[in-house]
Amino acid sequence: MRSLYEKMDAELKAYSEKLNLKTRFQKFTCSSTDGFAAGQSAGDKVSLNKQVGQHSQRYLPS
Repeated sequence: MRSLYEKMDAELKAYSEKLNLKTRFQKFTCSSTDGFAAGQSAGDKVSLNKQVGQHSQRYLPS
């Protein structure tokens, strides 16, 4: 699988060089502290306990 990834990566690089495309790396930051706080508050209200029952878990045989 890795060789396929490396092959595709090399093809994409060659194609982007042919088109004179340049790539940029961008660091993502949180620009809205109010939005971040609202998202955390909404996430705290989500309960996974109701979605996952005790009897629905299956384990692989050892």
